[in-house]
Amino acid sequence: MRHQKRTASISRAPRVDGSRVQRLKVPDGFSLRETVLSHGWYELAPFWWEDASARLFRCETLPDGSTHRFSLSQRGGAGRAVKVEWIAGRPSLARRAILLARVRKILNLDVDLSEFMELCLREPRLRYVPRTGAGRFLRCGNCYEEIFKAICGTNIAWKQAVLAINRMAALGGKVSGTAARAFPSPEDFLQVGERRLREISRLGYRVPYLLAWAQRVAEADPDWRHLESGRVPRDEALRILLSIQGVGKATARYLLMVWGYPGEISVDSSVYLYCRRARFGGRTPTERQILALYESYRPWQAYAYWFEFLPWAKRHWRLTGKPRKVPTERPTSSA
Repeated sequence: MRHQKRTASISRAPRVDGSRVQRLKVPDGFSLRETVLSHGWYELAPFWWEDASARLFRCETLPDGSTHRFSLSQRGGAGRAVKVEWIAGRPSLARRAILLARVRKILNLDVDLSEFMELCLREPRLRYVPRTGAGRFLRCGNCYEEIFKAICGTNIAWKQAVLAINRMAALGGKVSGTAARAFPSPEDFLQVGERRLREISRLGYRVPYLLAWAQRVAEADPDWRHLESGRVPRDEALRILLSIQGVGKATARYLLMVWGYPGEISVDSSVYLYCRRARFGGRTPTERQILALYESYRPWQAYAYWFEFLPWAKRHWRLTGKPRKVPTERPTSSA
C-alpha cells in the first residue's frame, strides 16, 4: 500500500524495453532472499522458490486475461538490482509495464522503511534487519489472491494450509509455453463449485467463504477494486477486510502488516507461544500484556514483533527456505 513516502533510493517508473531480461533498481540494502523468506507465502503456488540459486518464480494473470511466468534473482547480494527474466516469451511493452509494477508490489519496494531501520539499529534483537537486508514482506501481485490465501490459513496448521492452497492452485490454467499454472481466477473457482472445491481443498467451512470472496471479485466489487488500487488508508482497508466473510481481526491485521501497515500486531497462537517462551519466562501473557510490550516501538509495533520473532521461528520450526512440498508443476528447464 502506497501510504508512506518513498525514499530517494527507490526507483520511479522502471525502464521498459523489449529484452528478455530487465534489471529493477531496489532500495539500499534490499535483500531478495530475506524478503522471500519473510513469511511462508513462498511455499504457495504459483510461487516457487529455488533455494540453491536464490531464484523466485512467479506466474501472473493480467486484466486482459493473458498469463505470464517470470523469475526474480539478485546476483551480488543485498542492495544490488533485481533481475527480472521473462520465461514465457517476451510480453508486450504495455503488459510488461503492468508486470513490473506487480513485481514492485510483490517485493514491497515502495514501502519506506527508513524509520524502521533506525529503530532496528537501536534494538539489539533487531540489528540483524538492516545488516541482512530484511524488513519487507513477500506479497502476491494482487489482493484477490492474497485474501483468498489468508482465508485458507485461518484456524488451521500452516502445513495443512500449504497443502490445501497448492491443491487448489492446480486448478489454474497453464501459462503458454511452460508447464506452470497461474493462480485460478475467481471464475475458475466458481465454475468448480462448492462440492468439488470441498473435496479438493478439504477446507470444510471455509469453502463457502472462499466462493463468496471469488463472487465479489468476479462482480468487480468496488471495495475489492479500491484495495487493488493500493491507495487505501489503513482504517478503510481494515473496514473492507472485516466485511469479507472468513476474515477476522487477526487475519485482517496480518494482511495489513504484509501490505505495509506496521502498527497492529496480529495476536494469534504463534504470538502467545513466542512471547511465553522468549519474553515472559514461560508464563503465558495476556493479549494486553503482549501489546504493551511492543508499545514503545510505535508506530512499528507489528514489524518490531515480527522481525524479532522471525529468527526464533526459523530455529523453532527449522525453516530452511526449501519448500515442504514439491508443487504440482515444477519450473520447466528453461526456468
